[in-house]
Amino acid sequence: MNLPINTQDIDPEVIIHKNENNTEIIQCNQRVKDNVYAIGYIKPYFATLDLEKQYEAAADFLKKPYANFLDVFNYKALAQEQPNISFRPFLYLAQQATWIFAINNVDTFRLIPRTMTQLDTLINACSWSQDGAILIGLSDQKSTPNNYDSVALPVVMVDHIINTATIDAKSNSHNTSEGALSRLKPNIGLSHLERASNYLVTHFKQINVNQKQEVVIETVSAVHFQDVLLQSERKIIEVILSSPDGNRFACNIDVTDAYPFVSSKLTPFAKSS
Repeated sequence: MNLPINTQDIDPEVIIHKNENNTEIIQCNQRVKDNVYAIGYIKPYFATLDLEKQYEAAADFLKKPYANFLDVFNYKALAQEQPNISFRPFLYLAQQATWIFAINNVDTFRLIPRTMTQLDTLINACSWSQDGAILIGLSDQKSTPNNYDSVALPVVMVDHIINTATIDAKSNSHNTSEGALSRLKPNIGLSHLERASNYLVTHFKQINVNQKQEVVIETVSAVHFQDVLLQSERKIIEVILSSPDGNRFACNIDVTDAYPFVSSKLTPFAKSS
């Protein structure tokens, strides 16, 4: 069953308590889930020593370094009774692992894949570069302990994992001097502003072109974000980019739903004083 991907998903939390007459009262509190659009990297964590030892034994058997999770989890063997059928004998380690999403080298979220395809994506993401993964999902905002270093991390139900390298590969824009844009660090991607900032960073090469696929702004000297007040319920962030020659350009990023997008293209904004 697919979960909704609107801005806030409501999950009821049932609490049972007794009143002064010793009668059970059922109280249903609605817990809000927020969209996440974050940049970071993905790694597995083995919550028990036994599970970690099993992984180490698998890596030793394959003569792979400990950190080569991709090759260990994806190793295929032939079934003895049916030699034409292959299987992954160490896939169970990935299924039992705790999957962590780290931002700026800080373990930030515990990821919950909902399908086998999503788990395969998490496995493949182990080989991506640092800050090479975009996480799109729903955050519970409620920390859940999972024997992870004795610290409970917020849980994110995975909706999609994107390799930033695939976005760059689709861009026809040549490299520009991003300047101030390069100083925008990946963030947890929960608020509207945070998600707009992350989207700008990951999609700048696609945003920074006109209809003729020409670069709009060569060098970004300053970045400014502001809310756009609309009568509709859409959540729009206006992004204003300044260049060293005093010109400014602006675009709007719609962060209402799970997948942010540019709702108005980058165009001249105003001449700065």
